[in-house]
Amino acid sequence: METKNNRNTLDRIRQQLQFPNCCYVDPVGLAGGLALWWKDEVNIEVRFKNKNIIRCIVSWPNVQERWLGAYIYAPPRRQERSQFWDSLKRLACENDYPWFCMGDFNEIGSIWEKQGGGECSRSRIELFQSVLSECALMDLEFKGPAYTWSNNQGVGFNIRERLDKALATVE
Repeated sequence: METKNNRNTLDRIRQQLQFPNCCYVDPVGLAGGLALWWKDEVNIEVRFKNKNIIRCIVSWPNVQERWLGAYIYAPPRRQERSQFWDSLKRLACENDYPWFCMGDFNEIGSIWEKQGGGECSRSRIELFQSVLSECALMDLEFKGPAYTWSNNQGVGFNIRERLDKALATVE
């Protein structure tokens, strides 16, 4: 998940929570950064990582099925996000595993995922939905607060959006 923290801070927290394994992508300035922590009970083979994704093969001992895990921090800039969507679509075409994908997609998937501010762009929502469709990913929905991001402005100026999502293929 996006951390905005440096490796030393993350390692202190990881050790306190007793996660023996980790994979990091350092933040750029005050934004981004990814961290993935796991216990020895799960096997994770990190196959690729960059500032937007940690991609790995996940398995459990005594379970034959393996699956693709993709942990996301989508680019905040729309121009870069378009290239990122293309890379997800390529990954979907090359992938032979059931796929679980979660993180900050920096995009809303419906008009109900935004509150406040100007009207959301239907073309952006449709583009994001077409990416999910081409990747055969479905939203696993959520429990808890409806919005995962806020601009933290006062009443009348506050904007809230659901940018963090957990997605998976049917398998």
